[in-house]
Amino acid sequence: MLEAAESAVATAVGVLAAPTRLDDSGYRATFQIERLVAGSLGGAEIVAVGWEQFGDRPARFREGERLLLALDRVPGQTLWVKRFPGRSGYVIGARFGAFLRDPDPGTVALLHDYLTLDPDTRKGTGGVAALSQMVASAEPAVALGSVERLGLVPGLSGRLLAAGDAALAGALADDGRPLEVRRAVLELAAERRLSPLRPSVAALAVAGNPLEAPALETLAILDGGLAPERVAALVVREEAPVRRVAVVYGGESVSDGQLEWLLRNDPAPEVRRAALSELLERRGLDALGDATPALFDPDGSVRGESALRIAALGPSVVPVLQSLVTGRSAEDLTAVFVALRMAGTDGVAVLQNEARNHPDPQVRALALTALGRPPGK
Repeated sequence: MLEAAESAVATAVGVLAAPTRLDDSGYRATFQIERLVAGSLGGAEIVAVGWEQFGDRPARFREGERLLLALDRVPGQTLWVKRFPGRSGYVIGARFGAFLRDPDPGTVALLHDYLTLDPDTRKGTGGVAALSQMVASAEPAVALGSVERLGLVPGLSGRLLAAGDAALAGALADDGRPLEVRRAVLELAAERRLSPLRPSVAALAVAGNPLEAPALETLAILDGGLAPERVAALVVREEAPVRRVAVVYGGESVSDGQLEWLLRNDPAPEVRRAALSELLERRGLDALGDATPALFDPDGSVRGESALRIAALGPSVVPVLQSLVTGRSAEDLTAVFVALRMAGTDGVAVLQNEARNHPDPQVRALALTALGRPPGK
């Protein structure tokens, strides 16, 4: 919505009437303007608007529905000219997705303040402050779009003036804001290293807060890690997302022995995946013996991650992988064969041998599949 509004001919609030299907996918309606938020419609109070949707579902918009629309010129393609002779009308922007239903006055006012900034101001601190205010107060769709736009601002940390900092900090602290919006702000703070937000992030990184885990992750990124005593407390916590953060950002505060135990025993796949990655990142080939049990993990995501990570260690893993084939059924060997296929020519040679010579026809078939040659082809 927000990105489309920035480049739209006009953004307006109004009431839709007479939605009519024109052909297999095209629709047309009239739009009675209540408020022009930005841009120009040439002084028109009623305009024709169009959109496309496919399938037999009811029209996307209902008679009498109040909408905020970002509007673009009717495209010049033949089909659209047929729908709108003389191109006399507008289409809804962003591939017909740039709309809000029954927008609240506060969001409309904030959009007006942002969209009516001159282009240079919008790209600078004025635009950053306006976007930050929308993050803190606008409807979720606009707030999330504002976070995305902030993520594209060069030198964002330096451009976050006091008003912007206060607005984003307020969004983090506001329990009434949707969790998805506050989580997006945390991700932005981590990605762009927004150190002015650190106190607000730290306030969320406490037990019982629904945003504790992403706040801990952001805090670890801002600080370059977590304190050893904190890691020791987090790695044994009941909440899996918190344990995962401890493994990913705990560094040497989580011992090799702990990682091996977590890889074998932690009940959460996300923690087992993190332990696997950290173990192989830390010790490389020396950790291969401790990592191979992950190839037989009950969770498919752990098996897939282990195949990818182990194969990335190079051809040296092939003899170990080959030794795992003996005595196992096809059901147990999927990740092993995937790792062999990704480990290079030596692994492919092992698969070719298994496809020809393994006594179990199901294992032979699985080897052929791993080689990209389905059985019987």
